[in-house]
Amino acid sequence: MKRKTIFMLLILTAVLAAAVPGVSAIEAYVAPGLALYDSDFSCGTCHVSLGGGGPRTAYGEEFRNVSNHSANPTYALMVIGDPNQSNVTPTPTVTETPEANETVTPTVTETPEANETVTPTVTETPEANETVTVTPTATVTITATPTTTVTVTPETRRVIEIVDNMSGVPLINQSTMDILAEDFINFNPGDPYNITITRVTGGVVEYNATGILTGGPKQTIKVDWTPQTIGAYILRSDAATETETKVVQVINQKVISPIPELSTMILVSAGLLGLFGLARKRKNS
Repeated sequence: MKRKTIFMLLILTAVLAAAVPGVSAIEAYVAPGLALYDSDFSCGTCHVSLGGGGPRTAYGEEFRNVSNHSANPTYALMVIGDPNQSNVTPTPTVTETPEANETVTPTVTETPEANETVTPTVTETPEANETVTVTPTATVTITATPTTTVTVTPETRRVIEIVDNMSGVPLINQSTMDILAEDFINFNPGDPYNITITRVTGGVVEYNATGILTGGPKQTIKVDWTPQTIGAYILRSDAATETETKVVQVINQKVISPIPELSTMILVSAGLLGLFGLARKRKNS
């Protein structure tokens, strides 16, 4: 019985000896906390369990992360600050790096248009419980410069002129409607025209006609003039910026060659035959 009691005392002593260092360590951390901050500082400040030991709180993890917290707990507690203040440094968030055989490829779809700034759209496919950070690094600006093609149609030069159209000789007291006309070439519709005929001797205007041209490649205006006296006349035609002049000579009447009568022809023929016979008779004698 005595031996048994001594044996139990030895075991209890050993257990207490093993527990003393931990208790001493916790008290070594609590005392500086009480001195630095307030009476609420306890084992439960750094551990989930209020009695200390076991899983740590965020504050306890920060305390443990200070490299010399065991040797100088006061310094470590000053570094991490008051546990009751809101400026407590939160527990660092650890970002996992994908494994070597894992490839995360962002999908970028771009549809640029003229003068438009395109921002890439990034599609991420992270693995479970994995944090992947993708940062777009480029802004694409595409400017389309339109090309303008100008086709120049060469201008066709329009030649305008007035041409005299005269098919006979004017006779006194006879109309020139069928023998005299003026051709207006390549004039525009609406161009005015004027035709005058003036006697050279005395400067008397015997004919004057005005009107509006209908345009086209050629427009012919007939001159219906009846001369009053024989002699020289000046024919003048005006249209737009063109002027044409011509000297026209008026005669008294047409020269008609006389046609021989039948009797005259018979007499002439008979005379010729007589002369032919007389010449032959002389030759034979």
